[in-house]
Amino acid sequence: MIKNIFLILFFLNSFIGRSQQLLQKIDDAAAIIAQDLEASLAGVKEPVRITNFTFEDKKMCSVFSNYFTLAVEAKLINDKLISISSRTQNIMLDDSKKAEEYILKGTYQDTGKSLKIVAKVCKGNNTIAMETVWLSKTELEKQSLSYKPDNFTLALANENIFLKEEVMPSPDLKIDIITNKGNDNLIFEKDDILNLFVKTNKECYIRVIYYLADGQKVLLIDNMKITSEIINKYYQIPEIFQCSAPFGVETLQLLAQSEPFNKLQTQSRSGKLFIIEDTGEMVQNLRKEMKKQTESAEQRLSLTKVGK
Repeated sequence: MIKNIFLILFFLNSFIGRSQQLLQKIDDAAAIIAQDLEASLAGVKEPVRITNFTFEDKKMCSVFSNYFTLAVEAKLINDKLISISSRTQNIMLDDSKKAEEYILKGTYQDTGKSLKIVAKVCKGNNTIAMETVWLSKTELEKQSLSYKPDNFTLALANENIFLKEEVMPSPDLKIDIITNKGNDNLIFEKDDILNLFVKTNKECYIRVIYYLADGQKVLLIDNMKITSEIINKYYQIPEIFQCSAPFGVETLQLLAQSEPFNKLQTQSRSGKLFIIEDTGEMVQNLRKEMKKQTESAEQRLSLTKVGK
């Protein structure tokens, strides 16, 4: 019995030692995460969908996010021990069906000289497997892999604006906005095509604002009336975008309300309507207007554009 206890302690210490080891290579960190998740998911037959790793608890990605997620995905696909589904599979599922999906998600946190990377596989609100590794930032610096988005300061400022005095959505008005890559921890590389889709469950007016990485704001849709013919269906926004510089975090804001929206101050340039109002004041005024409505709702979608 004492021998068995020593064996258990030996393997436990080996596991702890490996999980807390400061790794020097990105591929080594990706391999450990893949191997440990595979071991934890040995009995799972359903496919696992991978989403991009994000910086801390924010829905912000980076060049490193893209590189590391692809490295983990490649290890899992090559090992063939668990089934990996397409990134874009089931992007238009309703919430009840999404709750049945196995999703691999992860975050990384700056701890000074290293990144603490946490990966987990979830089904609905339940965590099925989890692994943590520490990666030295030395290789990131050598390869010029930024672990923060290019416009981090601006993105953080915008996030603080969005989170201030949010309006509680009307319980009966449901809205959604997604891209051709879904809506989870999105990364679009240079030259990727971005398509947008919106959906509401009842008749209303919608407005879509696109907050670009350089701080400009484009009014994509204004006072579009959602009629009975298209409720509960995804409507594709006609404009198609090809991703290019400037790179960084961008936000798409879908607003819906029972009456038409007040006019925004805009300026037409290159066939697009740019909003020339201050971001903070504009968001504050939009929410004041929404509070006066019989019904209103807001949904935001973040994506990160990176160079190849």
